[in-house]
Amino acid sequence: MSELLNAELLEPIEKVTRFMETGNETFLSAFAKKGVVIIENFKPHIFEGEDAVARWSTVVKSWHTKPINLVHTFGEVHDLNVGEDLAFVSVPTHWTGLQGEIPFQEDGGWAFVLIKEDGEWKVKGYGWAVTQEEEG
Repeated sequence: MSELLNAELLEPIEKVTRFMETGNETFLSAFAKKGVVIIENFKPHIFEGEDAVARWSTVVKSWHTKPINLVHTFGEVHDLNVGEDLAFVSVPTHWTGLQGEIPFQEDGGWAFVLIKEDGEWKVKGYGWAVTQEEEG
């Protein structure tokens, strides 16, 4: 990961990926308490409102009913703008895993908006865009 993205900013982003990899709800602490908006490549594509994280996490947890072996790696940060209580970061991400029993690879980019909440960076919103997919 780029040296510009310090551990404090990286922590909530890593928690989101760890939740996606494991389905462990303790990682949902990455998200802000309210006003979260998530844009994804899976339906319903936009998760917003008071229950945005709950609805999004239900979909993600449903993947863990069978082996998924989801693993991520980050590329170098492409855009980083950090203020006192607001930050924007975009980072390319490579995923590998299983869909059913078929291995897949997916490359894409995440754009995160982070806010300072109770002294910690939290995810206020993110958008995910797939740039390349490969099965087998």
